[in-house]
Amino acid sequence: MAKEVDLSPSFLSMLERGQADISLSRFVRLAEYFGIRASDLLLDEETRRQPNVVDDGDGTLIDRGPGVTYRLLTQDRSGAQVVRVRFEPRARFKDMLVHSGVDFCWILSGKLMLLYGDHEYELHRGQLVSYEASTPHAFSNESDNPAELLGFVTPAYW
Repeated sequence: MAKEVDLSPSFLSMLERGQADISLSRFVRLAEYFGIRASDLLLDEETRRQPNVVDDGDGTLIDRGPGVTYRLLTQDRSGAQVVRVRFEPRARFKDMLVHSGVDFCWILSGKLMLLYGDHEYELHRGQLVSYEASTPHAFSNESDNPAELLGFVTPAYW
């Protein structure tokens, strides 16, 4: 093996015993010899994250107003956050939100109004809306039926 990766047997022995450091180019040659990607070897096993499974009733509830169930489904502040929001008939956010980033909202059921700056946009089941979150925004349900959306907030806000 030492000959194939162009390293001395004594260096490999010291490396195995933790008595020598290795350069990146030598490290890559060893990984290739074993048929492993060098990047896979660099990941600490403890830092590899397992899938995060969230049940329907899990997540942190955030008060967004009467008749609004605003559930934060992800707690990881390093990337996007996912929220599931249910609106009872005639329910609305109690205030406008303003934050950095972009929001993506998919209407799961019903009909909602997006209040965005000085404009209102009617959204129906199956539609996706994205917008700059630095403009004041809020949602309301003006109908007599419940409505629901799934939102992706980037960067993480809550």
